[in-house]
Amino acid sequence: MERSSISANRDVNTRLNMVSLDGAFPESAVEGLPPIIHKSLWTVVPGDIYFVPVDAPHSLRYFDFATKKIRQILEVPKNFSMGLSVSPGGDSILYSQANEDNTDIMLVDHFQ
Repeated sequence: MERSSISANRDVNTRLNMVSLDGAFPESAVEGLPPIIHKSLWTVVPGDIYFVPVDAPHSLRYFDFATKKIRQILEVPKNFSMGLSVSPGGDSILYSQANEDNTDIMLVDHFQ
């Protein structure tokens, strides 16, 4: 696999772009990945991306680079807020939720 970098191209309703670090191919959108609700609501793990899509703002999804398939990981009752992280072992997710008055930090263990 070639070394590449992924970046978001705007704050909300964003698409992720991929670019080769050695210049072997031009910047392009990540094929098969739908728009993401906010630039802070995605994270890359080896071979995959966890993200919150525009069309399902209460749903955390998983995109597999190899198969280009998407699966739902979890549904939350409130909107996601800024920030999303997956543990190095891939067995926990850390995210924040927001409502009108406050923000909570949530930890999900053994989600797969």
